[in-house]
Amino acid sequence: MRNLQHIQLKEIDDDDEDFERDGDDIKPRKKTYKLNEDVDDEDRYVRGGGSGKMHIGKLSSLWHTMTATNFRKSVLLLFSILCILAVTITLSFTTRHSDLKIPSIALYSDIRLPTWIKPIHYLVYMKADIQNLISSGTVVATLNISQSHNFIVVHGEDLNLTSAHINAIDSVDTSYPTSYNYPSSSLQSTSITYDANNTYYIIEFSDELSKNIKGGNQFFNLYLSFNSTLSDNKLSGLYLSKYTDPDGKERLVANTQFEPSDAREAFPCFDEPIMKANWTIWLDGDSGYQTLSNMPMKSAEPVSGSDRNLFKFDTSPPMSTYLVAMIFHQFEKVENTVLVNGRNVTVRVWAQSALMDSTAYPLQIASDSLTYYTKYFNIDYPISKMDLVGIPDFAAGAMELWGCITFREVDLFYNPKTSTMDNKQRVSEVIAHEIAHQWFGDLVTMAWWNDLWLNEGFATFMSYKCLAAICPEFDSKNDYLTLIKQEGLEMDSKLSTHAISNNFTKVIDIEASFDSVTYNKGSSVLFMLESILQDGDTDYFQKGIQQYLTKFSYSNAQTFDLWASLYHALPDDIQKTINVSKIMEKWVKTPGYPYLKVGNASPTQLQVSQHRFLDDLTSNVSTTQLWDIPISIQDGCSISNSFKIFSSKNEIIDYNPNCNFTIFNYNGTIFNRILYDEPLFKNITNQLNSQDNEINQQAMITFFDDSFSFIKNGLLNTSKTLEIARILSDRNITNPTMWKTVMGGLDFINHRMRLQECYPFFVKFGGDLLNNALAVVDVYNIPANETYMQTITRKTLIRYGNSYSKDDVIEYLRNYWLENKSQPENIDPNIRATLYASIISHGGNNILDQEYKWVLSRYLDPNTKMNERIDAMGALASARQPYLIQKTLNLLYNKQFRTQDIGSIFRQLSINQYAYLTTWEWMKNNYDFLLNDLKVQPSTLASYYKFFSEFFDQVSDYEDFEKFMSDKKDVFPVRTIQLALDQIQNNIDWIESNSQDICYWLYQNVQVQQDGIVISGKIGI
Repeated sequence: MRNLQHIQLKEIDDDDEDFERDGDDIKPRKKTYKLNEDVDDEDRYVRGGGSGKMHIGKLSSLWHTMTATNFRKSVLLLFSILCILAVTITLSFTTRHSDLKIPSIALYSDIRLPTWIKPIHYLVYMKADIQNLISSGTVVATLNISQSHNFIVVHGEDLNLTSAHINAIDSVDTSYPTSYNYPSSSLQSTSITYDANNTYYIIEFSDELSKNIKGGNQFFNLYLSFNSTLSDNKLSGLYLSKYTDPDGKERLVANTQFEPSDAREAFPCFDEPIMKANWTIWLDGDSGYQTLSNMPMKSAEPVSGSDRNLFKFDTSPPMSTYLVAMIFHQFEKVENTVLVNGRNVTVRVWAQSALMDSTAYPLQIASDSLTYYTKYFNIDYPISKMDLVGIPDFAAGAMELWGCITFREVDLFYNPKTSTMDNKQRVSEVIAHEIAHQWFGDLVTMAWWNDLWLNEGFATFMSYKCLAAICPEFDSKNDYLTLIKQEGLEMDSKLSTHAISNNFTKVIDIEASFDSVTYNKGSSVLFMLESILQDGDTDYFQKGIQQYLTKFSYSNAQTFDLWASLYHALPDDIQKTINVSKIMEKWVKTPGYPYLKVGNASPTQLQVSQHRFLDDLTSNVSTTQLWDIPISIQDGCSISNSFKIFSSKNEIIDYNPNCNFTIFNYNGTIFNRILYDEPLFKNITNQLNSQDNEINQQAMITFFDDSFSFIKNGLLNTSKTLEIARILSDRNITNPTMWKTVMGGLDFINHRMRLQECYPFFVKFGGDLLNNALAVVDVYNIPANETYMQTITRKTLIRYGNSYSKDDVIEYLRNYWLENKSQPENIDPNIRATLYASIISHGGNNILDQEYKWVLSRYLDPNTKMNERIDAMGALASARQPYLIQKTLNLLYNKQFRTQDIGSIFRQLSINQYAYLTTWEWMKNNYDFLLNDLKVQPSTLASYYKFFSEFFDQVSDYEDFEKFMSDKKDVFPVRTIQLALDQIQNNIDWIESNSQDICYWLYQNVQVQQDGIVISGKIGI
């Protein structure tokens, strides 16, 4: 699954009927059902295990009689105490006997399913009555049961089980199923207990079941019939998505989103990744609807006596529940046939009709990615078709359903007339990411969610390798450093981070682990490992990956299985020097990462020491943790192409002082940071300033990012980073990745300094940095046949010019809008987001607020193209006027934003210095609305609140945030709350430690104009 800005945004619906509410606490209620097939469906559930409906009136009358006087009450109380005592004594003796009838809920209570039940095959018949918002069906699960019990444990959530039967079979039938009806000889369940804490049913049968197992029977068919509601206000399970076609008619799509644990919302199943089985899917759809699933369609035929159709699909290879695809749709498609290793694979892209003009590019990227991965992994894609489906309402960026990948529309479709170059790169990366999953995640799946990184880290890593091969126009090598590695380093520098391979078992913690540590750090440590498993032209990393995928195909694996495969791919002589498991253990199982402190030990030697990197100024965490750190070094005389594994606390290495500079991690592949002493730091900056600079782009990006990170924990003086930021301007560097790194580093200072008296000097400093680059690139004139890199450079410089209030940039954007506002389709999509945000942020304060109204009209216009609507939506969060900020928030009440976009709105409002406090108050006051009305999943909602911690930097902010979260530790992931509090405290400490020195430097080095008069900063001292 590809996340959004490395944050998993996924909504879930909690049925109020299943919960008892006590104040702000939500307590799951256990429900016990007995099934009676002789009653109507509406009477099928009889609570409490009785055989008929409870006569409330008679019970009420009896109770009043028993408690009519105080004496009767006393007698009743004494009798109750004696009964409890008698039961306790009796149980203490009778529990020694094996024939005790234990209450159902005591039969099983583990959070994980029992291992003695293994599904082998599912036949799932699913009927989606879209018009009436109902789903129903039957699951026939073929099971291998290895222990004698009279109960089955199976996941389910928000389902009504209408019947449960089990039948012993002699052997597993591998032929295609013909029916989902249970045979007359099957056993009917005697009771069903629902455990809401673990979202599973304990289905009890008579002792005949355990006798059958003891009698030698091993295989059984479990028949479960169910029904549920189809919801359009959640984005999990089998849910409804809406869109409007070009004729103005509302269309509905029923779509599945199951990762990590929501297959149980659609149908009863064994919803754990290790419980792989073959799947045969039958979909019963409304007239006018088509269907898609993981496998090619086997047949489609009318349902007798109705206007419905039954679609049957081929049986799948063994796969986990979270990968099952069921889509009821009215989409159109384009397709292509890809010949890979002499075998044809049909690739199809499905879209609503209005987006069919944006399907050609994703079809090509998907076809090229499929070819690349087949060659790289040396394993054929195992299904004869691959569908890519754009879903109008979708929580994540995309989901790797095997053979039927689902996407948020903006992450699948690309139209060069309306989309930006960034959109193009994002679409390419998301498609490559999901297709990598078809091997890494689908063919081989992690055994449990603690190794989620095996899926997501690897798909992230592979997607950039793929893009470098099939999209050479992109700057994939540098993009990886800024979009992946830097993001991973940033999150993993927090004291409250977690290990890549964790021990999470609760669903809310698993959901919260779809983060930058899992995706980006996971990817980055693979990037690091790959770099040291190369020997000339031999790629032992690739060889090891091929062996791993081959060995564990159609099965599950754990982290140590990957290390073993990579190690055994090495020749004997290299195995002696590179112990893959030992090197990688701390990187994967330990939170955080190291930095190396490098300084002169003697004229010809350097001393290197390792420490844990934290961006917390006040942390007293022990630094005894050691990592095995691969070191690569470049100096002014040579480049070392080999790696030295540095595993001790301190080490002395040789150093040639006659070489102009020495820089570690010169290719940026190692997941750490480097802190240089003053002489070494100065030598590097001198080299970077030289016209004969020999330091490559990856080393420059890494050096800049490290430097800005060290100012966060006080290991480097902030003025040093302000000085090296000038290198880009002085050398007329225009590479957009370097600008993103430097300006991103300055953003941290920007947010901390906005309440300081010298803030105008800082804004002027940021704007001055851009002067030379703006002139060199000539951002106001678009060259003919502009390349990808030229476009990204122009877009980046205009964006930062607007952020740092460059008057000429702001004026250009406003004039450009005035010239084209009557024909917005003429606006360059690559600067459209900045333009829309700029005209609102810097717009006039007149009562008409024409800029805001114009952008809002573009957002609300159903004919506005998808990418423009997203740009307009973000711009609405850029307003400065309080009443316009409130107007944007009111759009949430009116549900003008799709559920999937709520997080983006809050993110934009949180970074708007004029809006973040107003928005924070709104979010506190509307907690119940967000949780219960908008159905935002708790772990996702916690991440929305956490956005604001990045910009809170006052003691009152900390106290306010802590107070608000004080009663939500049972609802939100505790780690998310702690990460936020740590961030706020660090912001407070940083301002106290750095603001005075920054102001002093700015006053010394920057001049501003006021009313045409140049003001020397020194006057302000």
